[in-house]
Amino acid sequence: MADDLSLINERLLPPQMRELVRVIGLAETIALLDARHGLPTTLPTHIESKTALRNVISDTAIAALVASPLAGKYYRDLPTSGKPFKQLRNAAIAAADESLSTLARQNNLTRRHIINLRKIRIPARQQVDLFDDSNVG
Repeated sequence: MADDLSLINERLLPPQMRELVRVIGLAETIALLDARHGLPTTLPTHIESKTALRNVISDTAIAALVASPLAGKYYRDLPTSGKPFKQLRNAAIAAADESLSTLARQNNLTRRHIINLRKIRIPARQQVDLFDDSNVG
């Protein structure tokens, strides 16, 4: 899978995630969400405060949060970081040279989903009729 965070369309992210990305960047936001998703979280108001975030994001990111309008903001539930990784997976699938079946197995998706992600169409002669006994091999 691609690791290039520039492939992520930030406009498609949940609102809470977008506001964090604007302040601390995507990589730091992903680290924060991986550690705290689903948990109540209050963002720090002082750089010196002993925050649970010190082991999760950099001091620079904490300083940016403290200096931002998000300082002290309470999140009852932070979202997961899954959405950006789906975008990365989809970009990797679109660029891959493997067969539809291989990509489906590798990504635990259906061939139809791979086709939709790659925006390709299988010509009718390549489609298999599930009810045709001649396709049983």
